[in-house]
Amino acid sequence: MKNWDKILDDFARKCKGGAPDMTNPRHLALLRESLLKFGWKENATNEFLGNLRDGKEIVTEDWWSDLDPEGQAKYIKAHPKSKKAQEAEAEKDDEDGESKKKKKSKSKPDKKDKKEKPEKKSEPQKPSEEQQQEKDKINVAVKEDLDFILEHSEDVRTQGGAGSNTPSRQQIKDMHTFYEERAKQDARRKEAEEKGEPFDEEPYVHPDVVQREINDETLDKSIDYLKEELGPEEFEKLMRFISKGGAVSPALTKITKLKKGQPGYPGIDPDSPGYKRAREILRLYLKNDGKCVVTGVPMPLAQCEPDHRIPYGSAADEAKRNGTTKEEEQAKLDNIQGNMDLVIGPVNQFKGSLVEDKLLNEIRKELALSDEAVETRRLETEYTNARTAALNKHYREKFLNGDYTSLSERRIEEADYAERNAMMKSWNYLHPSKKEFKEQLEGKKSKGIEPDLDYYEKLKKSWKAQGVELPDNHDDIDWDNPPFNKWMNRYGFGGGKSRERSNRQSAVPERKYMIEHFTSQGQDVPTIEEEKERDEVVDEAREKIRNEMTLKQIEIEKVKLKDPDKSDAQKKNIKRKIDKLQKSLE
Repeated sequence: MKNWDKILDDFARKCKGGAPDMTNPRHLALLRESLLKFGWKENATNEFLGNLRDGKEIVTEDWWSDLDPEGQAKYIKAHPKSKKAQEAEAEKDDEDGESKKKKKSKSKPDKKDKKEKPEKKSEPQKPSEEQQQEKDKINVAVKEDLDFILEHSEDVRTQGGAGSNTPSRQQIKDMHTFYEERAKQDARRKEAEEKGEPFDEEPYVHPDVVQREINDETLDKSIDYLKEELGPEEFEKLMRFISKGGAVSPALTKITKLKKGQPGYPGIDPDSPGYKRAREILRLYLKNDGKCVVTGVPMPLAQCEPDHRIPYGSAADEAKRNGTTKEEEQAKLDNIQGNMDLVIGPVNQFKGSLVEDKLLNEIRKELALSDEAVETRRLETEYTNARTAALNKHYREKFLNGDYTSLSERRIEEADYAERNAMMKSWNYLHPSKKEFKEQLEGKKSKGIEPDLDYYEKLKKSWKAQGVELPDNHDDIDWDNPPFNKWMNRYGFGGGKSRERSNRQSAVPERKYMIEHFTSQGQDVPTIEEEKERDEVVDEAREKIRNEMTLKQIEIEKVKLKDPDKSDAQKKNIKRKIDKLQKSLE
């Protein structure tokens, strides 16, 4: 059997623990990938797996062509309903131009047959009940992808944490291969166009991505399956989630509900632009077997990001060049099947809007980084995340204990981006809006908030110690009165109408905003001059955080010293920085 050792090797590696189970549909789907990867034809692969599932004898890739005419005839006689039997009969029909009825009537000149056969053969051949059932089934591999979607349907796109979208070393290597192959393909396309020759190559994808054709019938069945398994409400959430991928115009992602009296009511309108977009993204996802086309790894929808090959942001320039509208060009660029790849988050974040040579140059720079530079980046990310977590914990505990001495003009002026954010988040923890209260109580994955069923008890205890009695039941909260009407908006005051989370102000206006907000809510925010007149107790907890972070920073700088790519002058500056950091600990 052709490449059998390689196929088994590849197949066993994909199965968890390296122990294939031929009764496991997922394992059969993985076997299918390996067979196709090493050169098997799709028809042979499907029949081979069909025999495995049905417990029939296992045949090899070239089994049919290896049989002599007598052996083929025997097989057809023993398996009259098999695909090979039907294909063989169809080939005979094509060769001599005669119908099956005539062929059978010549080989079997039975009068009874002659009377019965014309009625059956005058119409298109109808599949048997078993064949129809097989036809109605969603392809096993497609169903596995759909089950994978269902398994991760409650996941949300990762948003938090510095470095959460930083590509790994392997992902960088995969990007290098992928975009170099795409560049070569583009060169071949250009050459063919110049010669006036057709170019019908499918866009290059990672070798582990075995692409399949997803026709409308299969897509409809897939969507019906998801709808049935999820239920109307969760299905709607999923389709809205999918439709918004790729940061495109809201006009392209809008999903409307059906009105009373419309077919399918209640539900979402399949003719709305967002539904159609989600449908085509789902088609592309299934076509690629739910894998990232760059890295070849399975990709939950929560980690899947649509990437426009020609950047979506180029629509305005294209409109000027073509004398069209920006909206027209956006619609063209959002061609799901023609201008989109589905890739894992870190790959898309790294790529951004870079294309062609600029993208490859950035990838090559990443690959050229020394091990020390890569380790430095890892430690810096670890440092940022650890510091953020420590600051959030520090300010929340202080505020819960009724200690707001950190909210002074001097402290706010000294605070950097992360510390100011921790101050505002902790203030809102004690002064929640209705929405934020629900998030703390029930949790919200997209913000990294775990549910805390004791949240309201913590608030009651904290405010009672400060002389404020909250209602016994949180259903009785008056959201228009203190402390709940003192919540502060950390984002939406930047003036933008979209992407609210990106509208946080820069340092100077944000510091001013914080001081004004806390003061207007009755909080004592002493000025720098006033604070000088007070005997301020050293904040031991904050000092401890500072010392811990300084030690981590020293560790990072020491790794930088080992980097062979650093010049002598750079190393001298690093040593000077280490000395300064160590002195600050004394």
